[in-house]
Amino acid sequence: MSPALAARFPWFPRMLGGRQAARSLHFIGLIVFSVFIVIHISLVFVHGFSREMTKIVFGDETSSYAVGTIIGLLAIAGVIVFHIWGTRYSLASPAKAKRFLEIGIDPLRRLLFRHWDSRQKYPRVSAYARINGKAPRNEIYERLAAANFTDWRLEVGGLVEKNLSLSLNDLHHMQRHTQTTLHCCIQGWSYCAQWAGVSISSIIDMCGPLPNARFLVFHSLDEKWERPGHGYYYEVIDLELGMQPQTILAYEMNGRPLPIPHGAPLRLRVENQLGYKMAKWINRIEVVNSFKQIGKGQGGWRDDLLHYYPLDAGL
Repeated sequence: MSPALAARFPWFPRMLGGRQAARSLHFIGLIVFSVFIVIHISLVFVHGFSREMTKIVFGDETSSYAVGTIIGLLAIAGVIVFHIWGTRYSLASPAKAKRFLEIGIDPLRRLLFRHWDSRQKYPRVSAYARINGKAPRNEIYERLAAANFTDWRLEVGGLVEKNLSLSLNDLHHMQRHTQTTLHCCIQGWSYCAQWAGVSISSIIDMCGPLPNARFLVFHSLDEKWERPGHGYYYEVIDLELGMQPQTILAYEMNGRPLPIPHGAPLRLRVENQLGYKMAKWINRIEVVNSFKQIGKGQGGWRDDLLHYYPLDAGL
């Protein structure tokens, strides 16, 4: 289920019949576990609630049934109260709840997946690649698209020794990278496609990051005119992740120029992350040492607006 695991060991998902088969097994397992809980609780009542609760609390039948029952019920009540409080707190202050949870989750995620690079090489592409999101409607993008992106430029700046302004033709003359990989969406659907473009590492080497550079911010021409909100789409990835071999800026898809619905003229491909990290319609890369002052400081448009999206989407 983890895109980082599937990217590092492409053979692993195939053992279970593919990503969708794994999702189905996961759902079936959830149903089985839920049925087990119902049966287990029912047996507690059938065999005698006080006696069984005492055995759960103390591990024997010799202790006081009353004390065991009271302790057990207090523990259950505590869980219910904590659940109600946690639900209300997360709904009232989703950004604070997310930051609190990240204290325990993010270090573990970085420990497990930070250094895993993508090593995918699928033999074929999917017959259909589902489109997520809608193309920009602003005047700048429509003018660039009408001119076949001849006037489009990729601007690279921030904590670099040399700012860059690259045309689509400039990118085509750089070393070409081609990879056939699995696109994993957080909503569950996926597809295999062949992507061709230029590696992020080549561009970063050209501009020369300063010693305090830590993150790459990918800005786009996508003004997010559709719901759930406005504001230009952006995404942040760790510089180390950006330097991995299969992290590229793609200008071709399945042997043809990148279609507009899939992000023309340029989209990010980070093959060990979930799809929302792979920003489309890119026009600028900013090298920074912190993203806390960008947007709402969560590391991406979805991260800012929808508070259950993490910065590292490889888990």
